[in-house]
Amino acid sequence: MIDNNSTPIGINMDEETLTTDNDGDDSESVETERDGKKRKNTKLDLKKFKEEYDKMIDENKWTLSCSGRKVEDVLYILCHSFVVDPWDTTYLTKSVFTKAEIDEIKTWKQKGYPVPEEKCLQYLNQYKQIKNATEARRMIFKAQGWDEDFDRNTNHDLDWIRHSYYTMIRELERGGVDDHTNSETWLLSHIWTSVDRVFDDMELYVLRGENASAASSSRKNKERVPQGEEKLERKRMGRRLDMILRKKKLELGGGEAGKEMDDNDAKLLRERDIKLPKALKDMMMMLKKEKGDIEGVRIAGLLQYGLKMTSITLDVPEKYAHRITRTQNVLVPYTFEDLPNFRKVLYMALSNKAIVLDTLHLLSTPAQDEEVGYDDLSGVMEPPEEDSYQLPDTFSSQ
Repeated sequence: MIDNNSTPIGINMDEETLTTDNDGDDSESVETERDGKKRKNTKLDLKKFKEEYDKMIDENKWTLSCSGRKVEDVLYILCHSFVVDPWDTTYLTKSVFTKAEIDEIKTWKQKGYPVPEEKCLQYLNQYKQIKNATEARRMIFKAQGWDEDFDRNTNHDLDWIRHSYYTMIRELERGGVDDHTNSETWLLSHIWTSVDRVFDDMELYVLRGENASAASSSRKNKERVPQGEEKLERKRMGRRLDMILRKKKLELGGGEAGKEMDDNDAKLLRERDIKLPKALKDMMMMLKKEKGDIEGVRIAGLLQYGLKMTSITLDVPEKYAHRITRTQNVLVPYTFEDLPNFRKVLYMALSNKAIVLDTLHLLSTPAQDEEVGYDDLSGVMEPPEEDSYQLPDTFSSQ
């Protein structure tokens, strides 16, 4: 992840601070003037960034087999974040990584996106050829084997597919789905609510409407302690997201949404390439803090702008650097002719749900000790030790 507006390649680490365009974060900021316009910038602590980098154990860094280079070393020279996004074309155009290195970063310990259950795929395919309201309603109300003695625990997703199609059909009959004046609020309540409801059978909350991330707040207030006679500083609010998947105090995913916009729109680029990846990293760090082992854990992210949706995930392939993985866009249909493509939207939602379920399973599975005994109890009264595998906690804007 490269913030092209903030950190040039080869930054001078002798400087203590650097400023970057503020992306809505409430971290320490200063006002500067550029092109005759005042801009709110975030103050970046390069000294702290170097300290975090120096803590890393060299053999625990992500070493690329094709070149022998370490990902963290490259990112340290390049930018202010240890989040690597191999889909960022800047890496190639600026000769940061080679094509072979990018390919290895994309695939190393990559779990891939989960495939929904076979019964869901079969039911989705029953809608493959449907392109008008009459046929769609006939399929929706067609009796299915799982209708008899319906079991929500085993057939929730099938019922969700049916409900999503019924909701979509009503919107298409109403018309105006692709109206460019549709607000973000309208899109969330009329279109993307179906995606939210895929999680209805899980013990978590789907928070919408610019909610503050608890994980982001935890990171920002990490060093908030009484300083002698000085007044305790105000608790800082977490990064606001348009969607947060929260189970008690843990956050398992997030998303950004908005009206339809061009692919090169500044707001879209900022939220897609900077804001959401940073927020997902905060969530991963919170899981690391609460649960310890995060091997194989992924944080799910969704971007919903206009009628387009894309998915990103964040994981930690080795000990330090975080990796972003992206998918293609899927498009919500705005005519009955395009209704078969709605299957792709529902497929992406089911796949992201499977990622969240997999993460919950990994977090709830206790580590298996090699020997059965009580030695693991002896250290509970010892002073805390610094975790040498701690995920890098970079700048306050991160």
